[in-house]
Amino acid sequence: MPAELLELLRFGTAILAGGIVAVIAQRIAFRYARRLQREEREQRDAGIRRALRAEIDENIGALEANGRVALSRSAWEAARSLPFDNSVFDALAKAYRAADAYNIGNAIVNARWAGTQTNVLPLGASSGPIPGPVLAAFKKARDALKPVG
Repeated sequence: MPAELLELLRFGTAILAGGIVAVIAQRIAFRYARRLQREEREQRDAGIRRALRAEIDENIGALEANGRVALSRSAWEAARSLPFDNSVFDALAKAYRAADAYNIGNAIVNARWAGTQTNVLPLGASSGPIPGPVLAAFKKARDALKPVG
């Protein structure tokens, strides 16, 4: 076999081997990048779930204290994109719909009585929406969220 042909064969083999190594390295890097993305997404989702559980507990605490405080919903806004079972998502959505109605009721009462000279509700006046149904909805949401982690 002539030396030029042998050198050409070696060169072609080296290029082919280099291409194979490049493809293998690219596949390994791609799998690693996907794994990193998945781990990052799982950590972010776990953080959002922790924040949601904390927010639900805070809302339950505020309702049990019977204060006319606005119920929080920022963690729910972030958590809506998480992959929940339908039953869990429905329980959460119901609780936060009830919280919206509760917050609106409190805002109406606050606006109505803010203009009085004493800024104090008169005796016997309604002090706002009844927290019982909202509290029950949040407790159901908390219970539904527990198995999710």
